[in-house]
Formats: sequence, structure tokens, C-alpha cells
Amino acid sequence: MVLKMLLTAKTPKDSTQIIYSLVGTLTELDPNITEISSPIEQSNAFIKEVTSEIEQLNTKNKLIKLGNLALLEQKLPDLKKNIDLFIGQLTFGKIDAENITKDFNNVIQSLVKATDKLSETDPLKTDALSIISLNNLKLKNINNQITAATNQITLLERFKSITLYHLSDTINNNKENKELPLISELRRVLQKLKKGKKYDVYIALCAFFLAGYNYLATTYYYVSDHVEKIPQQISQFNDSNTFGFSARVADLSDSFLNIITIFSNFAGILALIMVVFAAVTRNITGVIMGVFLGMLCTFAPVIFKSVFENESVTYIEKTVTEYYEFYNFGLEGTIVFFVLAGVHLYMAHRKYKAVKQYKSLISKLDNEQVDNDHRLL
Repeated sequence: MVLKMLLTAKTPKDSTQIIYSLVGTLTELDPNITEISSPIEQSNAFIKEVTSEIEQLNTKNKLIKLGNLALLEQKLPDLKKNIDLFIGQLTFGKIDAENITKDFNNVIQSLVKATDKLSETDPLKTDALSIISLNNLKLKNINNQITAATNQITLLERFKSITLYHLSDTINNNKENKELPLISELRRVLQKLKKGKKYDVYIALCAFFLAGYNYLATTYYYVSDHVEKIPQQISQFNDSNTFGFSARVADLSDSFLNIITIFSNFAGILALIMVVFAAVTRNITGVIMGVFLGMLCTFAPVIFKSVFENESVTYIEKTVTEYYEFYNFGLEGTIVFFVLAGVHLYMAHRKYKAVKQYKSLISKLDNEQVDNDHRLL
């Protein structure tokens, strides 16, 4: 219809109406082809994920390698289907983009012809030329998207033919190990790693504690002041007797004092019985004798002690300062404990990463097994 209008246009006013119509048509055309951009983005993420899983086969851990092989073997049919799906989406996107390119090209060419019929002084001609230039860039952008789709299709076909072929070949070469109860073995190793991680963390914490204690023990110590009584010579014999003899005299007097105290207590009990018996029998003489005997038993040890007090050993007081150091292994011990803690922390970190790897692999294998069971149903 636009072409028919161009053929019948005779005046600049007719060309103006045609230009307005063509610009409206260009506005409706979208240069962003989501049928190409979306499959390219999704297929790139898909290839990146599969490539990462394939790279995990390079591990030296045979069990992890077997687990990843089993996972990829289960996913292999779906990998090929997903690649075919992306290729189909990109092919249809290319066809749609080529059709849009034709439409853009036709409208731009029509706009160029209509613009040529305008006067050089007409401001609309300048605006139309800028619109033509801008839409030529859009047309180039669409062509770039078509080229990107073609390249992506080539990449996906090569990935399907080459990469998946090598993957299938690697899986077939490891068929002899498929009888291994893989998931149960992975879980066994996982539990072992968890216990090892807890052990390393416990050892690291203990080593840090010992390092802190050892550092404090080597830096600080406990100071205690106490008073000691030092025995001296007996004052009564200080002109002729030695300190050893004075001590023996003091020990002998203490022994006599203990004997007198025992007899005084026994006699005091007898005196109390005598007083009670005399009081019951109303024997005043017996009461007086019992009271006298009780007083004698009470004061006898005191009198004996006062008599021999001057002959006891004299003491002088001396303040003694003692320093107590806590048991420690010195600075070298602190360094050894810190190194031990660091080594076990590093080992715990490695086991933590391995635990995450095993958990992820077990989860994926379990999910794939469930999906396969549903497909069989």
C-alpha cells in the first residue's frame, strides 16, 4: 500500500503524508529480537554449567569422579534434548529476524524515496534523513543478532557433536566401576568427613586455648607475702644452752602440759560427781572438797603454763615473699600451639569444602534417581 501511495504521489504534500505513515510503521517494528537474545543467554548458561560439571571429572578423588560420571550419564539424554531445543529456538528466531529485516529494509527504502521528493528547504526532510540514519543502525543491529544466532547454533552443534561425544566415551570407559553402591559409599565418606571436621575444629580450639594459657603463664606470675615465726634461744638459758636444747625443753614442757590437762579434765569430772553426790546426801564437807577439787583442776593447767612460760622458746617474726610461676612451656610452646591450631583449622576448612561437595553430589544423584523413577512410572 505504501508503494502504491509512492507511485501516485505528485506533490510534496503527498510525500509528507507518506513519510508520516512510514515513520509510524518504523515505530511499530522492534529491532530487539527476544527470540534470539533469550535462547543465546540461556544456552550460554547451560553450556557453562555442563562444562563446569565435566571439569569436575579431572579430580584425583576417584569416588567424586565416579559420582559425577553417574550424574552426567543420567543427564546425558536431557543434555542432547536441551541443545536441540536451543537450536530450534534460535533457528525460528533467525527466520523471524530475517523477516523483520526485510520489513525494515522495505520501509527504509520507501522512506528514502519519499524524502527525495521533498524540497531541500523543508525541515521535514532533515528530520526524515535522521530517522533513516537511525533505522539503518537498527537494521545493522538486527543483522548482528542474526549473525550471533548463526554462531550460537554452530557452537551448540559442535558442543553436542564433540564435547558430548567425549563425555559419552569417558562414561563408557568407566563402566566397570558402575557396580559400586555409589550413593551409600558417598554418604559413608561424608559422615567420615563430618567427624574429621569436628575433630579438627576441637583440636584447633584446644590448641588456641593452650596457646593463650601458655602465653599468660610465661608473662605473669603470682606473688604471696606471709609471716614466718623463727624460734630463738630460751631466755633463761641463753648464757649456756644452745638453741637445740631450748627446743627440747620447750617440747618437754608441752608434753607435761598435755598430761596435766588430761588429768585435770578427768579430775574435774570426778569433782562434779562428788559435788552432786555430796549435795544429794547433804554433806557440806563433801561439797566444799568437790568445789575445791574442781577449781584446782580448772586452774592447774593455767598455773603450769604460766610457770614454764618464761622457759619456752621465743620467736621472731619475718615477712617472706614467695613467687609462684604457673606451669608453662615457654615462648616456644606458645608458637607450637598456635601452629598446631592453624594446621587443624586449615584441615577443617578443607574438610568443610569436601563436605559441601559430597552433599551437593548426593543431592543431585538423589534428585536424578527420583526423576528417573517418575519417568519409568
